[in-house]
Amino acid sequence: MAIKQTAGRDALGDFAPKFAQLNDDVLFGEVWSREDGLSLRDRSVVTVVALMAQGLTDSSFQYHLMSAKNNGVTRAEIAEILTHAAFYAGWPKAWAAFRMAKEVWADDDAADARAEHQNEMAFPIGAPNDAFAKYFIGQSYLAPLSTKQVGVYNVTFEPGCRNNWHIHHAKSGGGQILVCVAGRGFYQEWGKPAQELRPGDVVNIPAGVKHWHGAAPDSWFSHLAVEVPGEEASNEWLELVDDEQYLKATNKEAQEYIIKEKLKDILGIISASYIAKNYFNKTTAWFYQRLNNNIVNGKQARFSKEEIEVLRHALEDISCKINNSAAQLVI
Repeated sequence: MAIKQTAGRDALGDFAPKFAQLNDDVLFGEVWSREDGLSLRDRSVVTVVALMAQGLTDSSFQYHLMSAKNNGVTRAEIAEILTHAAFYAGWPKAWAAFRMAKEVWADDDAADARAEHQNEMAFPIGAPNDAFAKYFIGQSYLAPLSTKQVGVYNVTFEPGCRNNWHIHHAKSGGGQILVCVAGRGFYQEWGKPAQELRPGDVVNIPAGVKHWHGAAPDSWFSHLAVEVPGEEASNEWLELVDDEQYLKATNKEAQEYIIKEKLKDILGIISASYIAKNYFNKTTAWFYQRLNNNIVNGKQARFSKEEIEVLRHALEDISCKINNSAAQLVI
């Protein structure tokens, strides 16, 4: 089946019409369409490796990674392909390629993590908890297990997800019981330290107690929420558990999660190599080791307090430079 491509004409049709025609009609219209010689999947693999070998990890590389995924290359396969090619094309080129490949196959990572979490417990994860989404930071899921006599629900939190501070009210009785069934999470009452939760832990929450609960920064978490019968029972949803509170509650883990989350969008615009070289005088690999908490020489790499301050200064400085450049653009 011939591939319909217009990228060449869209970008260069007026400036280089012949090049645009060769790109759209010959390269994609003829070469890529010869599936009797090589499948689209195999052609994607060849193209990705060729671009990586040249160090061309730009928008065209991202396009071909996306094409490879659409043509059936799995996350495990692209990881193996890039690892194999690294020994021939060069290690730094592989690092750059992996950074972009992780973004393209990010949805697969989330799907794999969800499936792994589901396999850890007997209860279903359920559907996205859309009805209560405004009371959560992050994605949660809800699976009703019993709605008669006593309400029992399996509540699942993606990593970093937590609900707002809230109170279960009742004239008498009431409250809630949490039975942890999979993953790792936290529960905190107002004015008290957070409590780490693991499968088998049970939390009894009396009526009138202000509290929140949710997942650890690096783990999915599920608990059964058991409604304790009470007279005139109701829930009062309060303020969100902001990053500062979550960081304090979950200690160093949340700090690392927040750094990674805050930089996720930035590193799609400003390269990690620029930040590492210009503000830390370090390599890109050094930066990613700390961002991803890789094991280095037997220890988990982390940003020190001083390095976090340097990183904060770097982002402020980059922002200032961008704002100054924008201010100088006079039409």
